Amino acid sequence: VRGAVGAELVKYTVIPETIRSNNLGLTNSAQIFRGDIEQDVESYFAEILIPIIGPAQGLPGINSFDLNISVRRDDYPLFGSTTNPKVGFDWEVLEGLKLRASFSESFVAPPMSTTADQYTFSQHGASGGRLSIPIAFYPEARQLPGCENETVFCVVGTGTPRLGMRRLGTDPNMEPQTGKSWSVGFDLAPTDLPGRLSVTYFENQFRGGVTSGNNNMIVNAPGERHKLTLFPNGATQAQINALARGNPLTSELPPTVYFFANNDMANVVNLDISGWDVQGDYTIDTSGIGSFRLGGAVTYFDSFDQFFGKGG
Repeated sequence: VRGAVGAELVKYTVIPETIRSNNLGLTNSAQIFRGDIEQDVESYFAEILIPIIGPAQGLPGINSFDLNISVRRDDYPLFGSTTNPKVGFDWEVLEGLKLRASFSESFVAPPMSTTADQYTFSQHGASGGRLSIPIAFYPEARQLPGCENETVFCVVGTGTPRLGMRRLGTDPNMEPQTGKSWSVGFDLAPTDLPGRLSVTYFENQFRGGVTSGNNNMIVNAPGERHKLTLFPNGATQAQINALARGNPLTSELPPTVYFFANNDMANVVNLDISGWDVQGDYTIDTSGIGSFRLGGAVTYFDSFDQFFGKGG
């Protein structure tokens, strides 16, 4: 039995600096927002390799069987703690043929910039560009001025009388990004041939990738549609103030706000991926000029599904 333990301490420092107009004076003045974001991440890890069966036991069909177990714990002052395991085995059926499998979980803390004060990265203002709102998903869009007879889309934004506002900040309920993966495969290295072949099937699951959803994503992804709010009669000042959430105003709002787009940084991206990895090489020995190794690798994805938001 072999094992290893370890620990590490990593100090992270981010010093964001943002220059923004403060709309004061006869000329365009600006303010500089600067603040330090720090965190010390403590990590502890352990791994153990257990040879359960060896060649000396002479079992048919099991030349050797090794079990590998590891665990890692990370303590983030800004985002909490996480413990993630990994377990796998190597089963040598006979000399030159090995079967293997593994399972693991992973954790990625949100970007440290998401903890900055609202004056550094956050903002609100007029929503630029045009947006086609599907009537099927937002039937109340037909109550917006000029869209009463629309049956497919109500177009809002630049070039229309239906203008709105957006907010770009940080979701206060943001969670860590997590992942799970498992794989099975075999390694073939015949003792009488100068070559090797490895084949692996894998499945990876990634949840809660942090990004800012754009407006087209918001209106089309089921898990994100709640981030668009419509105001057929125009938003009141109290509603605008609540939606701005105290974030700085960076562009003048239209006289009437008919819609609000929440573009906050949040847990938006989810991935389900599966496929095959194949690797191989072959060695050619020559009598006069040495040896040559020919090798290649290919990855084939039989699924690569991406969806946005929870339940998207």
